[in-house]
Amino acid sequence: FSSSSSSSSSVFSLQSYSSSSPQNLLLQQQKKSKLISFPLAQTGEGIAECEIIKWFIKVGDKVEQFEPICEVQSDKANIEITSRHSGTVKTICFEPGDIAEVGATLIEMEVVQEEEEEEE
Repeated sequence: FSSSSSSSSSVFSLQSYSSSSPQNLLLQQQKKSKLISFPLAQTGEGIAECEIIKWFIKVGDKVEQFEPICEVQSDKANIEITSRHSGTVKTICFEPGDIAEVGATLIEMEVVQEEEEEEE
């Protein structure tokens, strides 16, 4: 989450206190979400690009780590790409039939990171 205005980054909104219950505030403090890009990894030696064959997901889907997200085809093989993270799909950057270069963002997903603090 980036902002072009630097003055708002250190200001805490009191509005969240009036619109949220104490339980929701506690949950908001313990979990942070982050938008991450999921690039096409190199699928084989000398492979510079792959064709997107089909998607197994759609925007809004919740996916688990290692769940298949798409099938791609290089000049050597068809490959099923799996998710590296658990999260919610926010953007799909290619359509079936498109050619994606290695390193290009396939999807963007929102992942939730829990902050665990043990007090013993």
